[in-house]
Amino acid sequence: MADVGTELRRFRAINGLTQRELGELLHITTTQVAAYELGRARPRPKRMKRIADVIGVPIQAFYPELFGGPPITFKRQTKEGNNGISR
Repeated sequence: MADVGTELRRFRAINGLTQRELGELLHITTTQVAAYELGRARPRPKRMKRIADVIGVPIQAFYPELFGGPPITFKRQTKEGNNGISR
């Protein structure tokens, strides 16, 4: 079972975003993004929703064990705008 930080890092990398770029999109510091990814801090629910929206995945992607489904796989966005989410 992957934790939120691991999933955040994975989805961020798939989107081709650096920690700095994600931080800018979320209006938080690079240090805070790193803390989330390393499990040193946990995003509050409102911030977690914003992270999911910015990355382009449903919030359930971070908590598959809570929603009874398999982990969501994610492919890099295409030019057509398909975010490549699949189960």
